[in-house]
Amino acid sequence: MVIFGSLHCWFCNGRYEHTMHDAIACAVSHNWLYHPGVDTKQEFHKTIENPRVRLFQRRDFITHSGLPSDFKIDCDALSIEDWETLAFLVRKKFTFSHVIGVPTGGIPFAEALEPFCVPDSPNLLLVDDVFTTGASLEQVRTACLCDWTDRKILGVVVFARNPTPEWIYPIFQMWG
Repeated sequence: MVIFGSLHCWFCNGRYEHTMHDAIACAVSHNWLYHPGVDTKQEFHKTIENPRVRLFQRRDFITHSGLPSDFKIDCDALSIEDWETLAFLVRKKFTFSHVIGVPTGGIPFAEALEPFCVPDSPNLLLVDDVFTTGASLEQVRTACLCDWTDRKILGVVVFARNPTPEWIYPIFQMWG
């Protein structure tokens, strides 16, 4: 199993560190999310509402997948209300019983989607903020396939820099 860094769990007595596979299992059991180094939901919300961060930044940047880019899409600029509006759009298109945010960019998205979970839906929803190569989503999907053999796994991203596989649906797709 690939260890995807250690992830802090708010529910496991507040201080356990998990591998990605453990984190996904724990997220499902708690129906909650992860963010490294943040102890409370309130602290997490403070980290995502930074008024000085711009959503689009024209500068040299190395993406999470290690690829160079001359601009950054920084979803830390989105407010809680922005995430809730994006969640509203997603719930109009998909039903899902559980939602898992890919650390760390997908966590506020998953939190906004959580109220829209439908217990009897056959779908598990994986979400992230920006898709470049899809490696992070594929890692989470692979781990979920071990535990969720009875569910269809769907992916949703806010922005896709590149074309996505059939199972991932971008809200905003850049031209390729």
